[in-house]
Amino acid sequence: MGCLCSSKINSTHKVATRSATFCSTRDYTETSFISSLTTRSFNTEYKLLKTAIGSGLVGEIRLCRQFSTSKVFAVKVVSKAALPLDFAKKRAIENQVKIIQKVGHPGILGFSDFFEDSCNYYLVMDYISGGDLYCKLENQGKFSEKAAAKVMKQVFSALAYMHSNNIVHRDLKLENVLIEEHEGHMLVKLIDFDTTTTLKKGEKLKGTSGTIYYMAPEVINGSYTEKCDIWSAGVILFSLLTQNFPFGGDSDKAIMRNIASGKMDYSILQQHKASSELLQFLKSLLNINPEKRLSASEAFNHPWILKHCKIPKPLILIKTHDKTFKNSLSQALKLWAIKNVVPTKELSFYHTMFVNIDKNFDGVLSKEELIEYFGQSESEKIDKIIELADWNNNGVLEYHEFLSAFIDERILKKYAGMMLEVLDKDKSGKVSISDLILFLEYQLEGCFGDFDNKDLGKEISYEDIVDIITG
Repeated sequence: MGCLCSSKINSTHKVATRSATFCSTRDYTETSFISSLTTRSFNTEYKLLKTAIGSGLVGEIRLCRQFSTSKVFAVKVVSKAALPLDFAKKRAIENQVKIIQKVGHPGILGFSDFFEDSCNYYLVMDYISGGDLYCKLENQGKFSEKAAAKVMKQVFSALAYMHSNNIVHRDLKLENVLIEEHEGHMLVKLIDFDTTTTLKKGEKLKGTSGTIYYMAPEVINGSYTEKCDIWSAGVILFSLLTQNFPFGGDSDKAIMRNIASGKMDYSILQQHKASSELLQFLKSLLNINPEKRLSASEAFNHPWILKHCKIPKPLILIKTHDKTFKNSLSQALKLWAIKNVVPTKELSFYHTMFVNIDKNFDGVLSKEELIEYFGQSESEKIDKIIELADWNNNGVLEYHEFLSAFIDERILKKYAGMMLEVLDKDKSGKVSISDLILFLEYQLEGCFGDFDNKDLGKEISYEDIVDIITG
């Protein structure tokens, strides 16, 4: 998403062309199609832009701009005309909407909204401009072990979250991993949930789903669990390091036969002086026996990953001020700005930090996890941070709450002018506090404490916004 690449096929093993997704339908359950559709209109809230940035199993990916914030999103536009004769694709859309509404993890592309009109379905998602791993690999060449480890750690964090919630991706590949880089930090997000499904513990999925080069042996055999995603992750890692697939062939049948054999030639890695830890790690990801294959959480904590992904702890925590109060205008404005104004690339460092703190892969940070990361001596400060930043009062920090508490104020100051530009509907250079509060309450679906009536009529300028966001 954000990058379209193409090249000629060089060999049957080379990562040279984008691969098509295949999905049989035996594992889908008949359900009523999108039971609770929104009555709002996509065209009244977004402007569809001409740029096409990709496609999924169903639908084309376009860019769109939200009228209320001017923020650019990605939107999957699915034509109804293409669906009536193919119920499997209808169910794929319903399945995708249900799952992406349920997940909430910084390593998974954020879902913003869903619309339906007489012609199309619209799935609105966050837009990551850095492109996918396929483009990155094609443009820059092979990854170093350190760079590959940084990517894979975030992939395994997202997979651990999905698997702990009984969700299986089923089409993990280079094209379905987005990457954004900024000042040496990487932000990685999984995308494309066209074939994603749920799986109860003790059960197995049936049918064949995914992209051939990335399919696990048990997927080819038609009976598998979430461990199929770990195999696909192993294929991605091998590809990042070599620009080759571990299993190739001159036809789909030949590729499947080679995958089923599990015999992989590691000589290409040894030629590049791959470390013994890496070779051992790959073998544990690409183990033909899914029972002996690593889990996502085990892969996240593997010595090879930890060796290359040492993140220095911040020296100081957030400055907490007695004057800052819960659900304050300052906190709300920060939260809104992070969601709608600050570019994703600016959040790369904090994204990595969040992934490292979230030890149980539940997509939120508890007091215990924060203390483990920062140390017991910071316990009182951490209590204060949670008290101030926990917008929805659930006792933990969700991703955007975490960002609002820890983000460097210099980043927010950099985008204060853009904040005012979005808020200043009449282009007067100012906005009233009452209008600002109403706007933020609508955007964040929350409310503030009491304000003095004499303050509500006041107007604020750029300088005032800077003062507010610095708390």
